[in-house]
Amino acid sequence: MVDVESKLFRCYFYSSILLIFFVVTFSVPWGHWAYTLDRCTGQDCGCILYGRAYHDVFSGGQTEYCQFVTFAQIPLLLITIVLICYHGVRAYITPRRRAKKAAWRGNPLLSGSRRKSDIDKNLRIVEPPSVAGIISLIATSIIALAVLLTALGFLIDGYIQSCNEYRRMLVRYLAASGRVAYVLNNRLICSSIFDFMDHLQPDRRRDRNQIFDYTRDRINTGLSLLLSIVSLSLNVILWIYILILNFRLLFRKIRKPTD
Repeated sequence: MVDVESKLFRCYFYSSILLIFFVVTFSVPWGHWAYTLDRCTGQDCGCILYGRAYHDVFSGGQTEYCQFVTFAQIPLLLITIVLICYHGVRAYITPRRRAKKAAWRGNPLLSGSRRKSDIDKNLRIVEPPSVAGIISLIATSIIALAVLLTALGFLIDGYIQSCNEYRRMLVRYLAASGRVAYVLNNRLICSSIFDFMDHLQPDRRRDRNQIFDYTRDRINTGLSLLLSIVSLSLNVILWIYILILNFRLLFRKIRKPTD
């Protein structure tokens, strides 16, 4: 059981790193463009996802999309930290405590007639979680996967829509035609389209209830969004592996209930 739980510990640890990395990489472009893209009347549309191009204005999508994609990761991060502690104790701290107690009590496993590898193997046996506990871990993994997949779906779909909408606006803004329009519409990847946005889109800020164009250091919007997509995708793969490991725990418990 210890080998599976040590793998779970590492998976949860890597997942927490990816969650933090995702929140940072996505929050940067969202926060940078929130005021600039909020061009709607009577509603909040400062999200970098699901942007819409009008005649001469590019507006962001509903802020709820960005809020869900970002803030849905916070409870998942807290759950992951709890599971890191749980499996860390079971995989690393408990076996060491048992080894120390065995040595202190003169456990026969420590006699010279036994190989050290055999001693370590026996001392590292940890009572597996109960069936109900393992089922709870599986249910948590399924819920986490559902949240991650939903957020990833919104992220990718919103990213593509904003890219295509700004592509249309870019063709109008540059008055492109012929081969130039063909290149803009068919050859440039979304990262390149967002590069145009970084340098051509006016940056607006609110100051004393006035809105004005404001020039400041630019960010790499395309790279930030791409990194957020990659990190969230890797986390989905990681949680699929976590779900498989939890099922392995369940099968071992069912086969050997007294382990």
